[in-house]
Amino acid sequence: MLQRAPESKWTKYRGLPFVFRRTQLIRQDPQHPKTLYAGTTSGLWKTTSDAGQWKRVTPADWVINAMVIDPKNSQRVTIGTEREGVQVSEDGGATFVSANIGFHHQHILDVAMDRERPERELVVLTFDTNAFLATKDGGNTWVPLGPGLKRTDMKHVYASPIGWLATLDQGGLMKYVETSAKWMRVGLLAGDFFSVTASDGKKGASARGPGGSSKAPQLLAFQVNDLTFASTAWYAATGAGVLVSRDRGISWNSAGKDEFVKQAAQSLVASADGSHVWVIAQRNLLYSADAGAHWGAKELTFASAGNLRVHRLDDSDLLITSNSGLYVSRDAGREWTRADIRDLQFQDAAGYGNALVVSLQRHGLLASFDAGKSWQRVKSPLAEGYFPVVRTRRDGAVVAASATEGLLAYEPDARATGSNLDGSASGGAQKP
Repeated sequence: MLQRAPESKWTKYRGLPFVFRRTQLIRQDPQHPKTLYAGTTSGLWKTTSDAGQWKRVTPADWVINAMVIDPKNSQRVTIGTEREGVQVSEDGGATFVSANIGFHHQHILDVAMDRERPERELVVLTFDTNAFLATKDGGNTWVPLGPGLKRTDMKHVYASPIGWLATLDQGGLMKYVETSAKWMRVGLLAGDFFSVTASDGKKGASARGPGGSSKAPQLLAFQVNDLTFASTAWYAATGAGVLVSRDRGISWNSAGKDEFVKQAAQSLVASADGSHVWVIAQRNLLYSADAGAHWGAKELTFASAGNLRVHRLDDSDLLITSNSGLYVSRDAGREWTRADIRDLQFQDAAGYGNALVVSLQRHGLLASFDAGKSWQRVKSPLAEGYFPVVRTRRDGAVVAASATEGLLAYEPDARATGSNLDGSASGGAQKP
């Protein structure tokens, strides 16, 4: 932060600790010029002296995006925050109270979309209460889900063929049970697999062999990094390798006997019938062409790119997003080429035919209409934010979930010409 000295030179304004330096805005008290406020990503700061001795006046986890000081009563300060909505102070920032009645502030953390029934969607908001909202009519109405799962305990949400699932930060799975309107732990480790506890699930676990004292199914407690659902089987990428369930998530077992199948896995996809499965496990791409009966492994030369996630467009066309590049395969993963868009960190990807959309970890969307040969930014005020999830619906439409603007749908006919990527879509933004 800089202040202007009388001789028109700029000098650093002392006092605001460097760690809190991502300053979003600065406001001056109209009645007391020495009083300044700085809205940062780590709270609201205030100084009342030329020396610039700053003091934080809000909790450190408040992200301040907007601020107004009443010109007639400078003790009244109103701030707009990322997670706490609108907060008002009547004493110059000493205390704040919420002013969110009737105000539908939201910030989307995660989204689950049902590919087979695109009218079903689940969003996770930053609220501490009513964080999970679901729609069954394409976003016309939203209903909060019942208790049992805290937003802060959730890792990711999924739309399974039988309802909503959530993976947990501390390991394991939960399912939302419609009949009882609450979240419940699900998933048993069966067969000659591992007997684990929640703490073991993050490290590996002690195995119970054929001569072990117990083969009773144990609750799945491994870290589940990804899930995919096929008609004949469900697959999970976990800290203990690739797991498979053939009873719709009731019980889970190792997906193969090969050692590389038991390595920690971070991402996976499968064909609709489950016959083809692709998994990223450490530095390898694992592949099965017979529903998991046999597996092969191919080392990825670009594994050091970090945060690799595999995305299936069809049984031949695959994408891998990473922290430093986008990689494309047109032969089911045998050969990979790097897309000509560099120095970008990728969040998610989806596509249909030759039309592809990727979201960036920082902000914005990129689109390609020639199967990834060339790319362009999606130019729209709605497309400038952060998109944690992009998905392809069964009808071919790409749905991008904006953290702040809701759900944006790009229809197939418009995508073919690119006319719908400027934010003027008939689908528009659906806000929960």
